[in-house]
Amino acid sequence: MDYPICVEGERACPPEDCSGIPGYQRILEILNNPDDEEYERIIEWLDEDYDPDYFDPSTVKFDNPQKRLQKLS
Repeated sequence: MDYPICVEGERACPPEDCSGIPGYQRILEILNNPDDEEYERIIEWLDEDYDPDYFDPSTVKFDNPQKRLQKLS
């Protein structure tokens, strides 16, 4: 069976424990404003290799949803 492939996208996935979408949006705002009072704290908290603009479509994998559903039953 052929599955879809991802050919493009935007942004890295949110870091762990960022408080969901609103927290991720706030992190992006802070990273875009070095004058923000939380900037240094966020830079220290994030992995030094974290790049919010990085996206590699080859890392997106699709699988058979039936297999996942079978594991639940």
